[in-house]
Amino acid sequence: MLLLPTARRPRLPSPRPRSWSRVLVAAAVALVGHASVTPAAAPAGTTVPGRPLSSTTRTTGVGAPSASATVVAAPTVAGSVTTVTSFVTRSGTRLTLDGRPFRFSGANLYWTGLDENVAGVDPDAGQSVAYPTAFRIRDGLRAARELGATVVRAHTVGISTGSPLSLEPSMGLWNPAAWGPIDLTVAEAGRLGLRLIVPLSDNGRYYHGGRYDVLRWLGLDTTYPGTAFYSDPRAIAAYQAHVAVVLNHVNPLTGRRLGDDPTIMAWELGNEMDWEIPSWVQANAAFVKTLAPRQLVAAGQSRGVQWAVTASPSVDISDSHYYPLDAAAVHADAATATAAGKVYVIGEYPSTDADDTALQSIAADPNVSGAAVWSVMPHGDHYGVVPHEDGYTLHVPGDDAAMQGRIDAIRRFGTALGQPVLPTAPTAQKPLVTSVSAPVSGVRTVRWRGTSAATSYVVSVVAAGGATTTSPSLPGSQTSWTVASSGAATVSVTGYDASGLSVGSGGLGVGTGAVVADPLEDWYLTSGRSGGVQRTSPWPAAQVAPSSCSGQGDWVSWPGPHVTSLVVTIGPSSSPSPWLEAQSSSGSWSAVPTTTRSTADGGRTLTAGVPGAAAVRVRWAAGTCAPLTRVAVGLG
Repeated sequence: MLLLPTARRPRLPSPRPRSWSRVLVAAAVALVGHASVTPAAAPAGTTVPGRPLSSTTRTTGVGAPSASATVVAAPTVAGSVTTVTSFVTRSGTRLTLDGRPFRFSGANLYWTGLDENVAGVDPDAGQSVAYPTAFRIRDGLRAARELGATVVRAHTVGISTGSPLSLEPSMGLWNPAAWGPIDLTVAEAGRLGLRLIVPLSDNGRYYHGGRYDVLRWLGLDTTYPGTAFYSDPRAIAAYQAHVAVVLNHVNPLTGRRLGDDPTIMAWELGNEMDWEIPSWVQANAAFVKTLAPRQLVAAGQSRGVQWAVTASPSVDISDSHYYPLDAAAVHADAATATAAGKVYVIGEYPSTDADDTALQSIAADPNVSGAAVWSVMPHGDHYGVVPHEDGYTLHVPGDDAAMQGRIDAIRRFGTALGQPVLPTAPTAQKPLVTSVSAPVSGVRTVRWRGTSAATSYVVSVVAAGGATTTSPSLPGSQTSWTVASSGAATVSVTGYDASGLSVGSGGLGVGTGAVVADPLEDWYLTSGRSGGVQRTSPWPAAQVAPSSCSGQGDWVSWPGPHVTSLVVTIGPSSSPSPWLEAQSSSGSWSAVPTTTRSTADGGRTLTAGVPGAAAVRVRWAAGTCAPLTRVAVGLG
């Protein structure tokens, strides 16, 4: 597991504008999202709610948590029906599913519960670690499936301690807001037919927490190797308290207790727990079994096979990691683990070592039940892809020919393992045009948010007079295209999968200037909002609306200057439409004439011309709550 030290970690802030030129310049400079723009101060009167922990629950002491600790607020995301209904089981040294052998090619998505790669969803919060958006969680899991994975190892579904946004910020204090991305990860994995391996602590001092938090909370020695974690009764009790809260949590998106959900194939006692001792392994493996008797227990270390793991009758899976991937070492370790009666899996191997020579040799070894590549990252919320510069990042369908070659080798590995074929993939998130630049010498740049389900894209530009310009088939790694265009037009992008079938399309109207579309996954493109506004993430798109239909005049604004138009898409709702307003150069706001058009899904599109506006906003009347699903701002 290779996470970067805080000082070296790249951040992916979408640019926080108070003028749209900063958005367009940043997007042009950094298609992969590395642009870093210092946010301006919020304008006077802007209310930006934070994420206070005032609604946390606390356990009664260090031991088993009280009932209140497992009843938490529902997350503001909506899920879908799971396709996973049966448990992966163990038969001696092999895994089985529905009575048949189960071997897997897997992927590590360590960030889906708490993310270090994107600087949050709110530029005014000043976060370097934040909850990932629903789009990134869904796209990352879809990327794993498109990679050919049937299992995902998801660290921050179970490891979440020691920071303000963690599930357990301090010992016995539980943060309900942290369940949102955890619940969505489990629900979306189930929708896609994926299984999860979930570590419950970490040997290292990483952003998501682990055993050193427990040592710090209890005033125990935190110098390396910190072995008191494995022997001090208070540390063991604190670890088990965390485990109990996680496994007893009922996911509101599935209605299932996590300890009863077949989507979770195995609970891993911890990531790379190199110093664990036999008594600790057995006590905690047995403890997990009492809470999750139908799920498996995994344990292991950063390299080799631990005697503490093979000696435990309650451990099902021995997990080892390889940097670099050494097929000879894998064969030796697999023989050792299975001779001791354990299932053997490779929990991590570097994507840079994914080639047929190593992987096909490993697939031919029946003692190897599976292997998970490190690591998969998603598309960005606005354009490009999310980076993680440890040298092992995979983006699907691949950034270049070398990465695409490694992805193909991983897919062939899954086939060689004989892993079960997943059902037909459910609906994917569609690509979305997010900006069209103003014409320069008659040429515009179109940018879009991609999808891991697409291996290619086609861009279409339909001019006001009907003339159409269509791009050639563009590779799935591409999220921009330049086109000869200067007048009003409708621009759309369609994604296609490997079989040539469309995975959806998204269009955007543009005048003679530029246009920027806000997919509403974060607050980076807004200039302010009232305290009663919230963002939720039902399928298939994020929504912004007052948190209550009894609100009192809530609003969201987008910056100028030189705004020319505002187009707002409203999701299906019986609530009256909000007002569209423009700000004058003197700072006053006034409603503007609006055209309303019904959409095929039962929603509405509101369009207003606002030539020369200093800023624009959407304002809900008191007692209304129609949800926004996209906002497009035209610029002169």
